Amino acid sequence: MNKKELNSKKTITCNSNSDCCTPNSKVEENVVHNSLVQRRDFMKVMGLGLVGLTTLGLSHPLSATGILQEGYKIPINKNLDPAWIKSLYQRGTPETYTGKELVYIGMPVGGICAGQVYLGGDGKLWLWDIFNDTKEGIVDTTHQLNGRKVRARDGSNYIVPVTQEYPFDQGFAIKVKQNTKSWVRELSYKGFKDITFKGQYPVGEVNFKDKNLPVTVKLKAFSPFIPLDVKSSSYPATIMHYTITNTTDKEVTCELSGWLENAALHISGSASEVQLKNSIVKKGNTSALFCEALIDENGSELDFKFKDKRDYGNMSLTLLNADESVKAITQ
Repeated sequence: MNKKELNSKKTITCNSNSDCCTPNSKVEENVVHNSLVQRRDFMKVMGLGLVGLTTLGLSHPLSATGILQEGYKIPINKNLDPAWIKSLYQRGTPETYTGKELVYIGMPVGGICAGQVYLGGDGKLWLWDIFNDTKEGIVDTTHQLNGRKVRARDGSNYIVPVTQEYPFDQGFAIKVKQNTKSWVRELSYKGFKDITFKGQYPVGEVNFKDKNLPVTVKLKAFSPFIPLDVKSSSYPATIMHYTITNTTDKEVTCELSGWLENAALHISGSASEVQLKNSIVKKGNTSALFCEALIDENGSELDFKFKDKRDYGNMSLTLLNADESVKAITQ
């Protein structure tokens, strides 16, 4: 895989003889396969099967029959319960999701008109519709409903709810040490079974717990969103803010790591034809992993054709308020 981590311990340089910086020709095939496997794994862990998913979606046909009656007039006095009306003005309690409910969660955490990235119920980012791909809906698919075809534009993604899909490798993990014990857990359904999600747009909150761990982890994820300020709400960025809490009376040492695969020219299949470059950029108190595709400025017209690809561009994983303990590792 073509990925790097922001870590706080050791530094390993990239081996130029390996394929870590240049995916082989089967990278797109492998990623698509891994994406499907990960989706099935997520559903299995949460206790859902593919048959159950299809049954769930198709067991609720959409119909507006009988809702409107010809000649019906809305009465001025509706005889509504005053107590019920008063309850509408009371501040409610945020709904929390857990278990099987996490499978279908996708909260938008991307800037306005900057593509679409979802925060999953288990705290992992998914969908990644940032490659200018031409499609309809979250997943461009067609299903049958009451004897007719329903396309994405007609709501097929609502008939059969979409589960998480990952076009490239990315994520976060935590390493915990206490006395002679140590744990390494991915911050997703793979590393934790006790996960809760609370969505209060534009901020999504995910809590990770494990009775065997001396810490809990809280994630708050969002993209800057300021009403009536389009410019400040259109950044192609997602902020992941992690808070680690020691739940014991003994000292613990924690390390938070993140990794990001270079996905430049990934969807079009052109990544194997150019050199992908990963570099560390430090400025002030920030440390960033910068991923891009290198184009030979002195090359032929064939070299510049890649700049016209819909998925040509760059991406980064940036750590704010970084200190000297932050290190970059290439694998």
